[in-house]
Amino acid sequence: MSININSTKQFDEALESNKDKLIVVCFYATWCGPCKQVAPLFEAMAISMTNIACLRVDLDSYRELVKKYEVTSVPTFIFIKNKQKVDIECGINFNNVREKVKKYS
Repeated sequence: MSININSTKQFDEALESNKDKLIVVCFYATWCGPCKQVAPLFEAMAISMTNIACLRVDLDSYRELVKKYEVTSVPTFIFIKNKQKVDIECGINFNNVREKVKKYS
């Protein structure tokens, strides 16, 4: 299952506890229609791929993370390995997200 981030502390802890895995962070907004479209796909990926960690961050609640990861649109997927951002994917083409997961995991 994906982890809904409820604090920057929780986000930092998730990075630390999953540092040996690829972490895929979905930045979304509750008012975003495309975000709602990809949410079931993201959750299905989180459930089926236990070798990665999937985090969800509401961009309206955690502006400091939005700024840190240079998120300019939603949905945005950030790929993190060894606590470093390695790639980014914006938009609802979830096939691109899956390809990047294969590439980095």
